[in-house]
Amino acid sequence: DGEPTRPFSYHPVGSACGIGGRRGVAELYGFKFSGFLAWWLWRSAFLIKLPSLLQKLKVGFDWAWEVLFPRDISYFSGLRTQPVGKGFYSAGETVLQGGKPQPSVFAIEKGECEIVYNGRVISVLGSDEIFSSATLQSYGDGEVLLRARTDVDLIVIADDLLTRVSRVLKPLQNLLRQAEVSHEDFWDQLPGALKLLERQTAASLMQAPPSVQVKSADTVVEVFEALREQDQRMALVLDEDGKTLRGLVTRTDLMNGLNSGADARVGDCMRKNPIAVAATDRLSVAAGSMRDAAVKSVPVLADSRKVVGLLKADDIIAHVIELQRQTPTINEEENA
Repeated sequence: DGEPTRPFSYHPVGSACGIGGRRGVAELYGFKFSGFLAWWLWRSAFLIKLPSLLQKLKVGFDWAWEVLFPRDISYFSGLRTQPVGKGFYSAGETVLQGGKPQPSVFAIEKGECEIVYNGRVISVLGSDEIFSSATLQSYGDGEVLLRARTDVDLIVIADDLLTRVSRVLKPLQNLLRQAEVSHEDFWDQLPGALKLLERQTAASLMQAPPSVQVKSADTVVEVFEALREQDQRMALVLDEDGKTLRGLVTRTDLMNGLNSGADARVGDCMRKNPIAVAATDRLSVAAGSMRDAAVKSVPVLADSRKVVGLLKADDIIAHVIELQRQTPTINEEENA
């Protein structure tokens, strides 16, 4: 109305809370109440706040009825649902920890995780890898955990659900076995070799990256011809910038892609987000990653996720053999 404003101050009347069983707690103008009186004050405040007289009468009559007669009891099932959900972990977060069972099976949808045993990274898990608490238990009694190496998207499947469904769908039993399989240590047959490989990085033994580098939009026929001409077994699939690894494709993948026709694209049959190691990773980490992923070679990446080389399992084995030739026994060298 064009008049000057006036100071405003608010003085609360009090607060109240119903705690069940027609009991409550309340504070009104500094006075504290409990029991039935507080519960009655709490409901009265709600009744006053209702917007119309008709609503006040309906609710008031319903509440009065409850005071005179017992409450209705409804039965509901307490069975837990068994959903297939999703999870996300930021780089560096712990996904699973040994000794703390988790009744779920996990599949990596995107990103990479690393298995850390006694404070040392021993393996990297990539896209489509499946694991569970039993995967960590298979490494022994040491401190073992699964940690997100990059930002990771996971598919979380309740263990009980997978077990029940697998009774009907036989192929899922194989997935369950894969998640809970015992990871035998490849280096048990070569005592001391693992420690020697920890002294060198993947960059020290990597070869040049595959010469055939393609895009996901390239046709299967074009890439297959390029591999044949250069006598290569696989090609790297790079992003549009031509630097970042997006996937890889082998001759077998291309043959499978041809089933879709001559116009099939590499993006339809490539292995997305393949397992890879960093150039600074130790050779022991690379060897463990190839063992767990059942692959014979892995791309080597720089910090920018740019492909800088290719590491082959044969080269690592040959390197271990050469180390054994150079020393009387690896154990003797370690003792020295």
